[in-house]
Amino acid sequence: MIEPQAPEKDQRYVEPMILTYGRDPKTGIPGLMCSSDNGQTWKYEYGPDGKKYDETDAKRIMKVLAAPLQELIAQEVQKALAAQNGGETN
Repeated sequence: MIEPQAPEKDQRYVEPMILTYGRDPKTGIPGLMCSSDNGQTWKYEYGPDGKKYDETDAKRIMKVLAAPLQELIAQEVQKALAAQNGGETN
């Protein structure tokens, strides 16, 4: 077992731990976990039923999807308006 070691002030990410086997602290279910601070804190990433998403993940995903979704919605609105106006576009 790797012992956690607190990072020093000038080295926040001394040794990130990526997809390390562990157990979800809430449920005890085994899975793969990540730590960006030498094991001081852990994030449960993958369990038996796949990737676990949390609110932070959702915000990151939305940053990537926001612009393409807005463009797609604008295109669909333009198509609907054009169909409504008999094919005319402004």
